[in-house]
Amino acid sequence: MTRSISRAAIAALVAASFALPASAEAAFPGGNGRLAFTDGRALFAVDSGGGTPTELTDPPAQLEDSQPAWSPDGRRIAFSSTRANNTNPLPPVADQDIYTMNADGSDITNITQDPTQDDVHPAWSPDGSRIAFARGGDIYTINADGSGPMINFAETHVIEDNPAWSPDGSRIAFERQDGIGTDIFVLNFDPSIHQAAGGFQLTNTPGSETHPTWSPDGSQIAYARDGHIFASDATGTGSERQVTSGAGFDSDPAWSPDGKQIAFSRDGYLHTTLADGTGTPIPVTSQATEPDWQPKGVATPAGLDVTVSPPDLTTGLHPVSITFDNVTTEGATTLTSSSAGPAPPAGFVVDGAYYELGTTAAFTTATVCFSFSGSPPAIVHWVNGIISHVYQNQPVDNMVCTDDDVTSFSPFALARPTGDTEAPHIACGTADAAWHADNVAIQCSAEDTGSGLAAPADANFSLSTSVPAGTEDADAQTGSRQICDIAGNCATAGPIGGNRVDRRPPALSLPSATTIDATSPQGATVTYSASALDGADPHPTVSCARRSGSTFPIGTDSVVCTATDHVGNTSRGSFTITVRGAQEQLDRFVQEVVTIPKLAAQLRSVVAGFDPSNSTQRAVVCRALSDFITAVRLLSGHGIPPATATIWTGDAERIRAVLACGGAPR
Repeated sequence: MTRSISRAAIAALVAASFALPASAEAAFPGGNGRLAFTDGRALFAVDSGGGTPTELTDPPAQLEDSQPAWSPDGRRIAFSSTRANNTNPLPPVADQDIYTMNADGSDITNITQDPTQDDVHPAWSPDGSRIAFARGGDIYTINADGSGPMINFAETHVIEDNPAWSPDGSRIAFERQDGIGTDIFVLNFDPSIHQAAGGFQLTNTPGSETHPTWSPDGSQIAYARDGHIFASDATGTGSERQVTSGAGFDSDPAWSPDGKQIAFSRDGYLHTTLADGTGTPIPVTSQATEPDWQPKGVATPAGLDVTVSPPDLTTGLHPVSITFDNVTTEGATTLTSSSAGPAPPAGFVVDGAYYELGTTAAFTTATVCFSFSGSPPAIVHWVNGIISHVYQNQPVDNMVCTDDDVTSFSPFALARPTGDTEAPHIACGTADAAWHADNVAIQCSAEDTGSGLAAPADANFSLSTSVPAGTEDADAQTGSRQICDIAGNCATAGPIGGNRVDRRPPALSLPSATTIDATSPQGATVTYSASALDGADPHPTVSCARRSGSTFPIGTDSVVCTATDHVGNTSRGSFTITVRGAQEQLDRFVQEVVTIPKLAAQLRSVVAGFDPSNSTQRAVVCRALSDFITAVRLLSGHGIPPATATIWTGDAERIRAVLACGGAPR
């Protein structure tokens, strides 16, 4: 049972995978695999850190396999062997031919056959399509499967051997013997004729330089000279440096895929050392010469939803991401591209390259995603030369993906239909004249009568404004959307302007907290002012839970007010109204009349311990207030200023009203 994989998650991971540093892209990002070597008879492979070698070939007696060379994807090995002459192996009949085999030694295939000359020192082109080798003192190239003609690379009529292809495939380095010594030359490779097109001599010393090997980034070439390993700038303009020194005879250098180490043979013992010449060489295994380092694909660990993005060994780019649904056995995943491949479906043309994926991991199913530019293409998947699927799925972040149903890695390609030059037709609504309380979504539709819409979801969609909360815009524009058909023709919907969006509530203005005296047992009538301002609505409404001019009871009340604009945006606020009752007013009143000690003492005596709910006490206070009013009137102008008398009598009469004393003061 397969599990659904989020393409958005894949796109996010892919974006991270594509951002590899330049140094990682220059070398094989999977790092270093095993070392292949010969013991003088058979081929072996051993972990670069040491261990027990694995025998890959077992040629018949008196015959030998030698000079192993890994393919760029690390899945096959080319080598030289005398095994074709097993009926009469003794020289001069026992010539050498070029063979290839799987990395485990299976599927041995004879690539060259010449009973009179030796074919030696094979080297793969970076795209894995051709193999260079030496024959009779010349360098030749041939298709990696042995088909097609062999082509003489340089035809210089001097002895040449040990070809080595540059990582970008544009040059071949080799050794050339001129009768005095051997030097390293670098010639450009013209892929249109498979021959040399100018170059230069890299070394020119009294010694003999042999077995050139390129650094993975193509910037340096290492070689052997007089029992030591050296390296030089690959342009021939830089300085030379010595990599190994000391006792022993060093030969057969091979640069590691990650660019950090060089393997070599020292007195028949396989060693590795740091490529910069620092450190001490480390022995790996004995009876080993002519080492070559296996490129290791992107590590693919066991687990669920394992996403990897292998580099294209042809270009060094990362155009593909694979998410494995369930990896049951870890391995390595590789990618190569080619301009040639099986025929696309009728009405389609391949857009770019064919992609061949490979993995040594065991998995259940996978989703394969491709980056693209322009309109979304379809993905064509072939299995055994037959079209298995044509995927036309909704793209995510400039990635198109298969379904999660891929079970085998045969060629893939991006494809677009032919014969359709007309872009899709788009129809959208327009802005209305009304204000809206939220962002506006305008409905659109699209159709294509040619190749059809690339994304079915484009048939009906909406474009929305993006006015932030708390703001307003009288001319808000929607976003836009590109709509493409399968043939790659595109049209753009939006932006659509003129939308009126008000997402800002009115600004509410409220009074501060207020305290007043009750004027009756029910409280007091309170008036206040609450208002609001709004940029889009000149007349927002304000409503409060207790309206201005209503009677507020004794105690503290919270007044909640709401302002509402023309589209329903609201803002709320509150303030408090405190109405003082008889007890609070009496306490304060006693403090007011302290200037008349006798009057203050009389009031204080009746107010002390007053309980307004006790009718007897209330009657006593009412009489005391009545007597106070009579006394103040008599003293007005005679000990009490008339204005003060008026205030005091008014306060006393108000308190009597709150206590509901009844009757007029005596």
